[in-house]
Amino acid sequence: MSRSSTSVFRAFRLWVGLWAAAASPGLGAQTISVEFDSVDHVFSSDEQAVITRIANSVAAEVREVLPQVPPTVRLTVSAGEAVIVETGEMGMAPEPGRVSWTVDASRPEGVIAIANGHLRSTLFHELHHLARGYVVRGGSRRTSFMDVVVSEGMATAFERDFAGARPPWGAYPEDVSVWVDELVALPMSAFGSYAKWMLEHPDGRRWIGYRAGTYIVDQAMAASGKSSADLVLTGTAEVLQLAGIDGPP
Repeated sequence: MSRSSTSVFRAFRLWVGLWAAAASPGLGAQTISVEFDSVDHVFSSDEQAVITRIANSVAAEVREVLPQVPPTVRLTVSAGEAVIVETGEMGMAPEPGRVSWTVDASRPEGVIAIANGHLRSTLFHELHHLARGYVVRGGSRRTSFMDVVVSEGMATAFERDFAGARPPWGAYPEDVSVWVDELVALPMSAFGSYAKWMLEHPDGRRWIGYRAGTYIVDQAMAASGKSSADLVLTGTAEVLQLAGIDGPP
């Protein structure tokens, strides 16, 4: 998941046609297939071992509460600067059964520290996307911009509630209902302004869609008594209805 306007476009270039990755050797049976792209950084054996351990642990943990996660998941790991500034890494669900994770190997804390600090919660978020069918291409059909908002909000609530994370893109302001009204009114053409509404708005607001989406999902969970795992396959219209929000016109 990219959270800056520059990151999202770089990220798309990273996963389109660049994966000449080699599977990590000697790791035995896996619950997730981990591949490393060595184009911009040759991952050391220690880095590979830490990332693979975390990935396998998370895959098993998430499947306990989200059996809808595909039986075969491929995680591709690469190095690059198209990351979230606050974390030094970024995840994405580019297509069904696949997650990509980018880490800035040039940062002083190093790959292992970044992986230990953030990979777990990022994978919770991205595996929720896979379970819901919300991926960049080849996933569920989107009929309004609120499909994006609700799906990102639900994955954010999932990483918060089940991974114990506190992502800043899940913290919404007191006037978040105003943001919700803005998003609901957006036409389908807003997909062309994705970065503006989901990453960084020209007026300085960040993560509008993520934060408003998390608020919507929190309202839906409170009304239904269900968790973000229970609601994983619930459609956008029903989530909005549970949250007491009128859907797009």
